[in-house]
Amino acid sequence: MLEIQRLHAIALANGFKKSRVSQDGTTTWLYKTSDCTGNTDKKMCIDSVTRSATTFRLEGDQILDSRTFRNGQEMQAWLDLAQSSGTVPRR
Repeated sequence: MLEIQRLHAIALANGFKKSRVSQDGTTTWLYKTSDCTGNTDKKMCIDSVTRSATTFRLEGDQILDSRTFRNGQEMQAWLDLAQSSGTVPRR
């Protein structure tokens, strides 16, 4: 459970906001508007069953990119790179 809490903390520290929690409490959805025009959004699903966090970069209803993380250290490094470069790093 500790790693899931770490994923939540990293997401919130990087500007994601809670959107909704599943009825059984195992999945949390978060969101973040990532550009000044509001056209590109990021959503994140943190799932305690799979013990992972998946980020989705969206434009409207279209998924532009997604990435799944199983540990907080990897997710933080990826988010740091995205913020410093202003783009979403590719795999």
